[in-house]
Amino acid sequence: MCSTGIQQIGSRHAALKARLQARDPLVSLSIMDDHMETGWGSFFFWAKKFLDMPTFDKEERVYKKKAAERLARARESLLSSHEWLPSVRSAFSNPDNNIVIRFAWWPFLEWLESSPEDGRAALEALWIDDGSPVGMRLDRFSQVLPDAVLSGRGVRLNVAAYLLGAIDYVEWPNYRVTVVERACELTRVPKAEKELSLGDTYEHALAFFDVMQVEAGSFDLALRDRLDAQSLAFCVTLWRERPTGVGEINEDDWNGLLEYRTVPSKLRQAIANRSQRKAPRTIFVPNHALCPIWGSRTTWSGSDLSGKAGGNSSARGDLTIRTHTRLRLEVLDSTDGSFYGGHASKEARRRPPRLDCHRVIHPQ
Repeated sequence: MCSTGIQQIGSRHAALKARLQARDPLVSLSIMDDHMETGWGSFFFWAKKFLDMPTFDKEERVYKKKAAERLARARESLLSSHEWLPSVRSAFSNPDNNIVIRFAWWPFLEWLESSPEDGRAALEALWIDDGSPVGMRLDRFSQVLPDAVLSGRGVRLNVAAYLLGAIDYVEWPNYRVTVVERACELTRVPKAEKELSLGDTYEHALAFFDVMQVEAGSFDLALRDRLDAQSLAFCVTLWRERPTGVGEINEDDWNGLLEYRTVPSKLRQAIANRSQRKAPRTIFVPNHALCPIWGSRTTWSGSDLSGKAGGNSSARGDLTIRTHTRLRLEVLDSTDGSFYGGHASKEARRRPPRLDCHRVIHPQ
């Protein structure tokens, strides 16, 4: 990589880090700083296990190259004004395409067949090589593609980034929102803001893959290109079954990786619990009652309870205010220390009912 390219990546990296402390609530708390299981070191610890597998290229690069070759043929058909729909259909519906989620490419193909002119315009926005930046191409594509066909930024970008593989599948690797966002969380890099356009979101992902290449060097890993970075991000965050055979990941390490993936969600929960802690409840005991039904009296006889908000007429002795608010009143039978609230049974006192104007509680 040339020095100019490294400088550009370094400036992107600096910009990401500058936004990190301000935007990411996980980073702003000491709980994140003290947690050594997040950051580039841990991320590359797990990434190396996949990169060292003898089958890494076969699992993560070979089939993507085959898919890109099909896309390149579809692009050539479209730009040469030949019949292009069959080749585009073949580029999506083939065994090498496990890159685009099925519920995304299936409605996209149906739209191309039902609206071929708009479909051609959308594909040309990506495939005509007019020197436009990739972000601008994606935004033009998104303007033509109706929201009713594909809704959600992640789904639309999953399809669009795959189509970009027709031009350069290494420089413009595929995109899955779950992979990129989880990788950002695990490395403490801020995720793309929700309000970003399709193009800016993909530019953010490319910047992340570029930063990965630079940071990998600090941990004695050599990533060849953005495709390596995207592939390792997928392996660390979303690889679903433990690799077995030559260069396998043993079961203990695999369980460790599964646990590692849960760290951001656990930290978010810890932060949520911290923010939801309630202040200690203070009990205010006024001199006079403010209850709208009982008035301002401070004591009642047992007979006063009859007919009052479902009060128990069999209460004995005098009842004295314990605590209350404007709409709640707690009363104590001074004879035996029991609380009353419409039910006199022991079971009812264990689970006292709420009445119109007072609440029954157990003695402290």
